[in-house]
Amino acid sequence: MEIGEKIYGFEVKEKKYVREVEGDIIQMEHLSTGAQVIVIDNQDVKKSFLIGFRTIPKDSTGVFHILEHSVLNGSRKYPDKDTFVNLMKHSMAEFVNAITYPDHTVYPFCTENEKDFMNLMDVYLNAVFCPNVLTDKEIFEQEGWHFQCEDGKAPEINGVVYNEMKGVFSSLDSILEDEMFKAMFPETAYRFVSGGFPDTIPALSYEEFLEYYRTFYNASNCCIVLYGRMNTEQLFEYIDKVYLGKMKRSEPAKPVMRQKPVKGIRKKLYDKDKFGDQGVFASCTYSLGDFDNRERMNAVYILMQAIMGEDEAPMKKGLIQSLGIPEIQYFIMDGIRQPYLAIKIKNTDKETAGQLKTVITEQADRLCREGIKEEVLISAINRLEFWMREKGGNQPEGIECVLDIAGGWAQGTGPCEMIEFEETYRKMRTLVKERYFEALLRETFLENDYEAEVFLEPLEKVEEKKQKEETEDLPALSVDDLFQKKEEPLTRVEEEEGITYLKQEIPSKGVAYQSCYFDISELEPEKVPYAKLFSELLGSLPTRTHSLEELVIEKNMWLGNARAYLEAYTNADDIRHVRLKFVMDISCLEQNLPRAVKLGEELLYDTILEQPEIILKRIRQSRMELERGFVTSGNSYAAGRAAAHYMPEGAARERCNGILYYQFLGKLLKNFDADQGQIIRELKEIQEKLCRKSDLVMSFTGTEKAYADFRQLTAASRFCGSAREREPGWYQDNLLPGKSEAFIIPSEVSYVALGGIGEYTGEDYLLGRMVSFDYLWAKIRAEGGAYGCQMSVFPNQSWTMSSYRDPNVKRTIEAFRSASRWLKDLELGEQELLNYKIGAVAGYDRTPKTYVQAKRMDSWYLRQEEPQVRAKVREGLLKASEEDLKNRRQAMERFAGEGTVCVLGNRARIEEAAGQFDNVTVLME
Repeated sequence: MEIGEKIYGFEVKEKKYVREVEGDIIQMEHLSTGAQVIVIDNQDVKKSFLIGFRTIPKDSTGVFHILEHSVLNGSRKYPDKDTFVNLMKHSMAEFVNAITYPDHTVYPFCTENEKDFMNLMDVYLNAVFCPNVLTDKEIFEQEGWHFQCEDGKAPEINGVVYNEMKGVFSSLDSILEDEMFKAMFPETAYRFVSGGFPDTIPALSYEEFLEYYRTFYNASNCCIVLYGRMNTEQLFEYIDKVYLGKMKRSEPAKPVMRQKPVKGIRKKLYDKDKFGDQGVFASCTYSLGDFDNRERMNAVYILMQAIMGEDEAPMKKGLIQSLGIPEIQYFIMDGIRQPYLAIKIKNTDKETAGQLKTVITEQADRLCREGIKEEVLISAINRLEFWMREKGGNQPEGIECVLDIAGGWAQGTGPCEMIEFEETYRKMRTLVKERYFEALLRETFLENDYEAEVFLEPLEKVEEKKQKEETEDLPALSVDDLFQKKEEPLTRVEEEEGITYLKQEIPSKGVAYQSCYFDISELEPEKVPYAKLFSELLGSLPTRTHSLEELVIEKNMWLGNARAYLEAYTNADDIRHVRLKFVMDISCLEQNLPRAVKLGEELLYDTILEQPEIILKRIRQSRMELERGFVTSGNSYAAGRAAAHYMPEGAARERCNGILYYQFLGKLLKNFDADQGQIIRELKEIQEKLCRKSDLVMSFTGTEKAYADFRQLTAASRFCGSAREREPGWYQDNLLPGKSEAFIIPSEVSYVALGGIGEYTGEDYLLGRMVSFDYLWAKIRAEGGAYGCQMSVFPNQSWTMSSYRDPNVKRTIEAFRSASRWLKDLELGEQELLNYKIGAVAGYDRTPKTYVQAKRMDSWYLRQEEPQVRAKVREGLLKASEEDLKNRRQAMERFAGEGTVCVLGNRARIEEAAGQFDNVTVLME
């Protein structure tokens, strides 16, 4: 394609080769409607698609969030109300989603299969341009809001989006963020909650909903992004012929208007009875200029990483010391017309909160006068450039790319500006010596015309305020589309000097990934939380070689990521046998490997633990992180806690990641002054146990040359400095007693989990997906109003059901317990069963990004799971018949009837179901 060329109703406007995506970025326009199309033409086999619309809210009813949900509940061509869940059930797609942002809404997917791509594209286009919600009010009511009456009770408001947003606003962090938007943008659309504020959502009428759709969901207001290796001309022909070519041009929505300069203070009271007494929250927010100045935005990211990215970073350290607080956070709100920066503190008092702005100004002024050390800035540039090159995260690269480009389009910024970064980082290195970053610091904090302060304060009691055509099923793939199983990448296993080396044979694009697995299976259970705390302290304490400030610079300069943690691995042959490992992961560019090995050695062997103030600070931070997780991701903690009742791996994980660890940290915090000496002794004992080669496994992913260098470097390190001890035994721990428990947290919604032991066969893996997308989706989401639900069947033979942001507790438990009845009545046609298999095998075969794949392969080795086991599961999945699935009814009945229940959630809902629990505990006041 060349500039000026016209192809099936589209004209090529711009074209440029972009190294960062290894292909051309082509900008096109649909001639009759003005729809914008952007093509990233490269050789990535994981093809991605996105269609997006500018959606500018006029209130906080969440209309565009409800639209996002509703259009995927059936369309003219595909009338099935379960369109979205069927996409997840039946497609080979690696990613299928829909997302509402503050000023635009997008519908992206990613798949390798060409036929699947065409099918999904047609479903998405038909959904957004011809949705059934335009004539079916029940869809609006189910996804948005409606009144619900049960068992003679007073009417209650229910709805998927309504309950989702109740969950969001159960967190004071979310309330603080909402108040920041209101403070920074009092005159623009950003002052509204695009997702919807729970008290405001019921103000949206169906008629208003339809008018918003007609105004914003049209071809002239849309952007389509295509990524990867595909037949673009075929796609253009179809899109023009079936959709855009039939539409008229209209006026597209304009980006959100600019906010005039603003300086102000907002104060909001929160109900202490509802949220518990979490002290005062405070933030100072500063405008970062215009979104389309991407070079300056990249510089801001570098600046903030340098001065606030670590506890020893110069500005963060000064703020913590001046305010006398254990923690301070910052975040950058990008992706909007005028991005902003916020610095916030939590769980403090009024006096400290009132000093935040003054202290920020003092610290910024000090750094402007004294200057920022060059090595600090260069290390921040190195760290951020590594992250850009690695393209970390769990999403396919194509999805990240199309989301970034759509975000830029919504603000009027070109696609190349959203993707290119190499030249920017080269330029940033030259600007370090020119005091560019000190000038940027001054502009941001000392000479900014746009800034605001926000405070959340507790109040004992808050007064209530009211603040005819042919239709089709989803396109079906055939048996032939169950592509042949890809060859699994190989793990090369080698032994030397008592160490087991794993060389993972997967490409890594010049990045080296190394993982050290130290066996701590013989650690006493009560010592496990200390090992977890030790892992969290590594990198936060000085070493015998570097001060903490120097260590931070070294890490940022030479490493991509470095983290330590505990992980449990259940033996594939016997779930009673579990290995507990202390794991250290380090990634770096291959040329930095010598520094990376040396730093890993230093962190593990030379960390100085006699630092009670830093340890106390880390304990507080860890508790705060867990509390945030309980409120926002309680389903994971509920399922993990349930597993501690029925399997050793669950018991191990609960001690180092779950509620038991949270309670352990609480005890340390309560008696820290008296017990700090003993705590340090316990940590030193953990360090000494690790500093030997007790069944040490070292995994490496990278080129052969880098692997040879790694072997040579580790051979000369202290990793090889002591003799192997005897083979360790299995981890031993007691399972938690009882069969059901609930934990009260300050939340408007709940998270319900049921867990137990099953089997891990192909039939069971398939059954788990079917229960998720059929039975649970209907019972828990469509009828119950929960935002999410699923059943998972794991290789360790753990089965779980869980709900997410659920308005119910008792009703959900009853639905979980009754799952076997659904299986008894199951009737599947041949095509429907095939559709389930297609989605299941695609998920089973999915190839994740390099780091995730390497960790998966490590796990196979550590669990002693042979390739033939996975092959057998896959074969069982493909060969499963309806009779085979029904024969699993007894297993399902046993799991559902005898499994362990755990709930984290709303006090009133838990108390309504109190008879279901052996224990009810207030977890967070």
